[in-house]
Amino acid sequence: MLQQQTSRSYVKPVDNRKSDPSVWKQRLADEGAPPRQEDTLTNLLMKTRLLPQEEICHAMEIAESLGQPVDQVLSNTGILPEELRNLLVKAANFIERGLVSEALAIDGLHVAHRKRLSFEGGLSYFGWGW
Repeated sequence: MLQQQTSRSYVKPVDNRKSDPSVWKQRLADEGAPPRQEDTLTNLLMKTRLLPQEEICHAMEIAESLGQPVDQVLSNTGILPEELRNLLVKAANFIERGLVSEALAIDGLHVAHRKRLSFEGGLSYFGWGW
C-alpha cells in the first residue's frame, strides 16, 4: 500500500492565466478604427522586442483592467525607462504622420536605443534625412 502512494507522480496544475502575445496582437490588429498612439506604442514594443514579451502582456492585462494605456502601466511600474518611452512616442508620431515605414522605425529604434541617440539619430544610420 505504501509503495503505491510513493509511485504516484505529482502533476503540476496548469496556469491558464498566462497571456498569449498572439491574442493581444490579434486584438490590436482587429480594430477597424485607426490605431491609437498607445496601440502603436504597444505594437512597436512587441515588434522591437526591447522589453520581455511576458512583461508587456502582463502590463496589457493590468492596463485593460485599470483602463489605462499600456505604456503608462509599464512606465509606472518602472519596466519601461523614460528614455525608451520617449523614443517610442517619437517613432509612433513619425509612423502616424507617414514620415517613415514601421520597419524603418523599428530599425531606427534599435539603433537609437542601443547607441543612446535620438530617434532621428537612429534613423540617420539608415540614410533617413539626407
